[in-house]
Amino acid sequence: MKYKDRIVGLIRVRGDRIVPHPDNWRTHPEHQRDAMRGVLADIGIGDGLKAVPLGEDRIREVLALKTAAEREAWLRAFDASGADVMLLDGHLRAEEIRDQPVPVLILDLLPAEQAEFLATFDPIGSLAAKSTEKLDAVLRQFNSTNTAVQQLVAGLAEIKTGGGALPDMGGEPPNFAPGTEDEQGRLDQKKPITCPNCGEEFTT
Repeated sequence: MKYKDRIVGLIRVRGDRIVPHPDNWRTHPEHQRDAMRGVLADIGIGDGLKAVPLGEDRIREVLALKTAAEREAWLRAFDASGADVMLLDGHLRAEEIRDQPVPVLILDLLPAEQAEFLATFDPIGSLAAKSTEKLDAVLRQFNSTNTAVQQLVAGLAEIKTGGGALPDMGGEPPNFAPGTEDEQGRLDQKKPITCPNCGEEFTT
């Protein structure tokens, strides 16, 4: 199957030309902002934002073009005009990087397609499985001095190892053993269920 290429091209856009998408459903807590600032300080800008021209009429202009050369010419004229773009992905980076132009991939998605992109782009990435061995190798290859990045990496290490202790609530641990013969009898009649992830058995 041949897929449509919806990327018109890459331009570098000032922050005052970038409009957040009104349907963006992601929020950005302070610890995420700190981690983003840390990575930007360590590495810099390593990815482009994704956006569409602001205004459906502009998007339809692009969709009406027949050749790659026409799309490239349109993109150059659009960039030179200083017209605004509306973000689909990269809202946090756009908020944090305000004093320099940022790379933006311009897409030609219509409103319904924008909604699908917003709903699925990040969640599809989160469905990826993790190789603990490769993650361990990656984590050993750098040593950031940024506190927020260190905390992020520590969290990844906990995910990798399955670590993370239960919080200390104080006092003696709760006793879940049956207290009477009747309780033990009801427990004996229950069937264990095996967790598909960790293999541990639980009685229901």
